Amino acid sequence: MIAFRRGSFIHRAICLVLLTLPLSSYAGVISSLGTAQDFSLLSLTGGVSQSGTSSVQGTIGVAAPLSGYTGSGSIHDPGGFDILTTSTFQSSATGTSGPVDQNAQTDTLLLGAKAAASSTSTLASTAGLVPTASYGLLQNSTAISETNKGDYVFDLSGINLGGGSTLTLSAPAGSTFVLNVGSLLLGGAFNLSSAQIILTGGLTADDVLWNVLGSGSVNLASSTVNGIVLALNRSVNVTGGAVNGELVGGSISLSDGQVNSPPPVVPEANTLMVLIPFIGVILLSASWRHLQTKGDKAVPARPAAA
Repeated sequence: MIAFRRGSFIHRAICLVLLTLPLSSYAGVISSLGTAQDFSLLSLTGGVSQSGTSSVQGTIGVAAPLSGYTGSGSIHDPGGFDILTTSTFQSSATGTSGPVDQNAQTDTLLLGAKAAASSTSTLASTAGLVPTASYGLLQNSTAISETNKGDYVFDLSGINLGGGSTLTLSAPAGSTFVLNVGSLLLGGAFNLSSAQIILTGGLTADDVLWNVLGSGSVNLASSTVNGIVLALNRSVNVTGGAVNGELVGGSISLSDGQVNSPPPVVPEANTLMVLIPFIGVILLSASWRHLQTKGDKAVPARPAAA
């Protein structure tokens, strides 16, 4: 009986440990964006200007007080607009656009998204993430490739690509790339003119974060960028071309360009890690039922001595 009790204690202890294990073994930097990922285009410290023939697939957000949105030309913004109540919305544009929301609930959503974007940028650049590799100023076609599935951090002093140059990012599906561009104090170039940033090997736009540090501007002209562009304190200018993913900046100007947000990708879960808590529940329940059954059984009487 003593042996059974000892085994039951160990059994239950294992079950409790299993139940306390997290469902995910990696808390990714990108996932810390939280509600900021509800927007295709989000301005944090200034307004949004949209002109020419341009489109934004998802919601446009203005999280900067005393700023606003101005639109002209022919636009296609089916996701509509979330604007702080202390900001303004003005548009003479033709085309298709969704509703404009300005209310207390929208304010809460926008300010939460703004805080999440700020904390994510800090986490990506100053939280002790050891760079997988560091690069200088990228001025020619370059490939950054990883052959194993994983979460990678890269430091770049800047990007200045033009003339058909291509930056290729490659890693197996389920990987993430966080790319810190420049420094908090000095910033760094992020300029593309008739250039491309493409993803291969299984990477998607939701797996790639461009954390553009410092102040200044981000200039994207007739170029294609894949990933989430996070430039907290910069003015972002998109003229032609497309951002496939998400665009978060200080102030944002979009002219004859597109911001295309692909559908959210369901995170690839580790099957064992997902099943472990449920296994723990089953084992704990079975152990409890076994103990009850033992307690309910009557002890048979010993036969009388002859």
